[in-house]
Amino acid sequence: MSVDYQALKAENITRYGTDIGRIGKMLLADRYDNRTHFIFELLQNAEDALRRRPSAWAGERSVRFDLSADQLVITHHGQPFDASDVKGVCGIDESTKTITSIGRFGIGFKSVYSFTKRPEIHSGDEAFGIDTFVWPTSVEPIERTPSQTKIVLPLDADDKNAQAEIEEGLQGLGPRTLLFLRHIKEISWMVGGAPAGLYFRDDPKTLGHGVRQIALMGQQDGREIEERWLVFSRSRQWRHPRWLRRDRVFSVCRTGCCA
Repeated sequence: MSVDYQALKAENITRYGTDIGRIGKMLLADRYDNRTHFIFELLQNAEDALRRRPSAWAGERSVRFDLSADQLVITHHGQPFDASDVKGVCGIDESTKTITSIGRFGIGFKSVYSFTKRPEIHSGDEAFGIDTFVWPTSVEPIERTPSQTKIVLPLDADDKNAQAEIEEGLQGLGPRTLLFLRHIKEISWMVGGAPAGLYFRDDPKTLGHGVRQIALMGQQDGREIEERWLVFSRSRQWRHPRWLRRDRVFSVCRTGCCA
């Protein structure tokens, strides 16, 4: 059963007031040097959603970006939204994420407003847009499979550089983005309905305690990409009983030297 969006909107008006549109813009001002940083925020949210899947889950672990002149659609297969997630994404810095999660719905997700006035989320039983940063509203569900979460960002019509800027941001991801994402195995994007880039990684190969070898492969601009990396991981206790993991990486080889 989906969330009562009208009730949540009324609750958020009480919490944040009716001037949240102006306040929200102030919170986002100068937060990031590059406004396409939202791409990384959405990848982090997808990583956390996949982490929340049951350990025995055998579904897809991919994220896809579909960019056109008027919208960007992000698709992943993480744990579907529940009521806590809806409340978190419609709040400001009110996340359901723990300290060991790398993404957060609060201010991080709000970075999408650099390109859109009302993002939409279609996940599980939920289908809603978010007006003025924190006001949820029901929207017509779109076609998707039960395992998919789709985030739709209608691009601002008066932002003539939006598509080109987002495309440049996607091209700048690089295969190494997957090095520190343990649950996302594949990132791809399409521009105008045509494949534009693909990165994926093999399952890590354990070489010893805290040491893994990761192979990254893909295609971009008609080029084949292959890289191999050694990842050294160490966990340390942050606050009982929570642990944080610290990784260091070293290149083994890149395209042209891998055999």
